[in-house]
Amino acid sequence: MKRLSSVLFLAALLLAKPTGQFTGTWSSDGGVGSGKVNLSLNASGPGELSFTYQDQLIKPKVVSFSVTDDQVDFICQSDLEGLRLKTAFHGTVDGKTISGKYQSSSADDGSLLDSGTWKATQQ
Repeated sequence: MKRLSSVLFLAALLLAKPTGQFTGTWSSDGGVGSGKVNLSLNASGPGELSFTYQDQLIKPKVVSFSVTDDQVDFICQSDLEGLRLKTAFHGTVDGKTISGKYQSSSADDGSLLDSGTWKATQQ
């Protein structure tokens, strides 16, 4: 019985969704820039996302949020230097690290504006 409890506990840990505060960096593939990224994940609902662009803190509106066992997906909207942006973040969880790609497009016409990578570590 003790062995079964241990196996069930380990299985629950492996299937647990990532939660907590994550901080890291993002970097453009096209040379647009780089900056910091902060991500808060909750077990019961949407998390929060913020990032810096040219030392300016951006707190976009999260319009879609999904966390599964090893995947994190955010779609957010923000206004940046007169542009309405829609940015999709996709990340893979590996222990205490989430890393992946992002893609920013115009919220008005859908044209691709930037894409790159991001990585954040649980604090």
